[in-house]
Amino acid sequence: MNNIQVLLGVRGIKQAYEQTLKAPVLAIKCLSKNYKEVLGDWFEKDYSPRLYGAGIQIREIVADTANNRQYYQKAKIAHHQAGFLSVEFKSETDLMIYENAVVFISYNLESPYALVITDSEIAKAMKIQFEALWEKAGK
Repeated sequence: MNNIQVLLGVRGIKQAYEQTLKAPVLAIKCLSKNYKEVLGDWFEKDYSPRLYGAGIQIREIVADTANNRQYYQKAKIAHHQAGFLSVEFKSETDLMIYENAVVFISYNLESPYALVITDSEIAKAMKIQFEALWEKAGK
């Protein structure tokens, strides 16, 4: 079944993230810097521990910074692979792909929101784009 959800504000973004916790496999592109200004410490203190403890197979593309490399090397999170993209790739919209769903999170400080699209063809197209970025990302 195809579906589009526009989830507004911090509450909507959190709702979109919560939906990802049920996925067996998750692809994430997380290059935003504004997420802390929008979500505060919710991501680190609430969502991340549940995500990384859920046994979900995760491939995550993050900015190639010394802090990110140190974090992922130290964390050694089970079922998790990280790829690092040059910081020249900047975006305040994060992407998550799972099953037949694609989630765009806009960290626009004036009006943050999440867009959840459930459509097998769109999910397939975004998985192809993610794979291209994954190949470009340093491991």
